[in-house]
Amino acid sequence: MTYEVDDDLYPATTGIYIEATWYGYGTYTGSGVLVGRNDILTAAHVVYDPIWGIADDIVLYPSYDPDDFFNDTVEWSTVHYFPDFDPDADGRLYWGDFNSGTLGETELDIALFTLSEAAGDVYGWMGMDYGFNGGNVGVLGYPGIYGRQPMYDTGSVSNAPFNDYAFLYNGDLEVNSGNSGGPIFYDYGDGPYVVGIVSTGIAAVDIAGHEYWLRDYMRDNDVALSGGTFDPTSSGGTVTIDLVEDGVYRFYNSSTGTHFYTSAYAEATSINTSSSQYSYEGVAYKSVDSTGSNAAEFYRFYNSDTGTHFFTASAAERDSVISTLPQFNYEGVAYHLHSTADADDIALYRFFNTEKGTHFYTAVQAERDNVINTLSQYTYEGIVGYVDIA
Repeated sequence: MTYEVDDDLYPATTGIYIEATWYGYGTYTGSGVLVGRNDILTAAHVVYDPIWGIADDIVLYPSYDPDDFFNDTVEWSTVHYFPDFDPDADGRLYWGDFNSGTLGETELDIALFTLSEAAGDVYGWMGMDYGFNGGNVGVLGYPGIYGRQPMYDTGSVSNAPFNDYAFLYNGDLEVNSGNSGGPIFYDYGDGPYVVGIVSTGIAAVDIAGHEYWLRDYMRDNDVALSGGTFDPTSSGGTVTIDLVEDGVYRFYNSSTGTHFYTSAYAEATSINTSSSQYSYEGVAYKSVDSTGSNAAEFYRFYNSDTGTHFFTASAAERDSVISTLPQFNYEGVAYHLHSTADADDIALYRFFNTEKGTHFYTAVQAERDNVINTLSQYTYEGIVGYVDIA
């Protein structure tokens, strides 16, 4: 049963209401979803017409509610889409082209916006599951039949029998005009995870067929937002890290499934060029001046058992680790943070991953909330100190 959801509560905050205007032809509306700090997924046909081309004006409203007097908008810089998703320009999108494993029409009805700002830090975002094979899902969007209210329904989808990259709704999922571009997702386990994007009244595009380019462009978006450049035309993509004064550079280690942080630009560039398992995610935050009266040392350890690093601002915890945990090799002071907050400081939050026995750190409140709400294996341990915003 379809019902209205509170746009101020996650994951409804990730929903995007879209208005696309073609001058001389009219304004059309659709839906989208935040899937990263500055990434929005929608359907190509929401913003592009094979005859009229890309819309002359596109407005993106995050966490939209038509009853609110004022709704925020977010600025976008680029939109990537397939201009041939409707090759005969008849406006009719089919869920299969009768050639198994190929892409066509609905399977190409997908677009990715690059935002000029980190809207995901404010509203949160959904993850993406490229390996979903059908099952129970939900749909979020702004259908006209319900007055463009944020609406949610649950049901199920199955793989289209004639194509590997489309889902068919199983008759128990209500999709209406205005839902186009909204997410098909599941919100169980470690969810929510987007698995598809609404294309028509009977079918959705399966994001599995687009992993190859979505990952590249989303990584490009992250690097551009945080400082640095990315060349997706090179073999595997090449990231060049820009020097940021006092910056703390964040990496994701695909071998351990953990994050690594360093304030040393030389170490960051060395890892970037010589360690293929590390993906650069940008400048997470900035360290503080070590001479301040409230400056505190942030100690770094290397865990030889897990191949991961641990950080603490507590001298007592540092001494306890040194004396009782021989697998932790003390590497000294990583950088400094504030023990109490200055006027422009932001909090640095710490989590413990009960599955891996490792820690995760973030200075983004929306990311903290997303981890608390969606990743049950992470135990929130509170604020470890205060840092400067990147």
